[in-house]
Amino acid sequence: MIKNKPKLDYYYEKQNEIKIGTELANSFLSISGQCVVNMRDIALQRLLFLFWGQNHLGFERNVHLIH
Repeated sequence: MIKNKPKLDYYYEKQNEIKIGTELANSFLSISGQCVVNMRDIALQRLLFLFWGQNHLGFERNVHLIH
């Protein structure tokens, strides 16, 4: 199972990035008085991209997920 370890580390790194990205987005949007970003939508979107190998979603992309 050592083969899978880098992928697992990468997954946890992405999870942390999702958390930090959401906190940043929420802070920014709270200050500007807009809707708070839905954590679940961002997490789902980013995990889909993670598994499809497109892992360069940035903060700008998260902002577009606001309802």
